Amino acid sequence: MKDFYLTKIQGTVDKTILSYNVRDYDQHKLEQRLNLFRDVADYLSKIVEPQKHIIELTENAMKESGIIPYNSCDSWMYRWFNAFI
Repeated sequence: MKDFYLTKIQGTVDKTILSYNVRDYDQHKLEQRLNLFRDVADYLSKIVEPQKHIIELTENAMKESGIIPYNSCDSWMYRWFNAFI
């Protein structure tokens, strides 16, 4: 049995939020699990943050070429997936 469940995903090009239900009957284990989630979030932020300029450059180049940038949150797959959350 898992002690955490992904309940919701929200996101744009700039920011993504994953919502979880985290549970444990032992307070110490619960704190360890929550700290793990915080550590993973910090690690991912450190990886993604320095690369944001690539997204901005790409979006600007697309706009200059007359192409409307694709927002994944508008996709049919994103809407389909959210229907089950």
